[in-house]
Amino acid sequence: MKTIKSFKRIVTGINKQGKSTVMSNDIAKGVLDFGDDRPFHTHTYLWKTKNEKQDFTGFKDPIDSNFKTFPSPGGTTFLVVQFDPQDDEVLKKINPQDGFKKMNALENLKPSKRHPYMHTTPTIDYGYVISGKIKLLLDEGDEEVELSQGDVLVQRGARHAWYNPFNEPCVIAFTLVDGQQ
Repeated sequence: MKTIKSFKRIVTGINKQGKSTVMSNDIAKGVLDFGDDRPFHTHTYLWKTKNEKQDFTGFKDPIDSNFKTFPSPGGTTFLVVQFDPQDDEVLKKINPQDGFKKMNALENLKPSKRHPYMHTTPTIDYGYVISGKIKLLLDEGDEEVELSQGDVLVQRGARHAWYNPFNEPCVIAFTLVDGQQ
């Protein structure tokens, strides 16, 4: 049985008296477990912004059940991705389109012989490896980069895929910033 790491999410803001306060303090509920459509992969959505003036008073959670990974124009997405160890035999039997449909990102899927989940993003992604190790696969030749706990990545719209051949999950926090505006 798959264990999905949970994250406590604290959101601050400004109350009616103009003082800083905690608006929300609970376990993040925006979890997208892909199940059989994209095994070895779970998203926990933490926050999203749109290209508009931010209201720091009151609290309206921007995370809903419409799991759209990429931000709206001028917006951001903050999420944590858990990459479980990959089983190559299972990977051969699945349709990558099903997983990308669940993310509302089918147009970003660019499969290749190298990996069925090769994709591009219309974003600049800042990633921080919280735990574990993973390989980032790129187009150029057979280029791959191993990342481990504490490493950071700036992903700038390049075609890529993630591959975890290791024995433990890899957990990465990402902030996606729209790169089209």
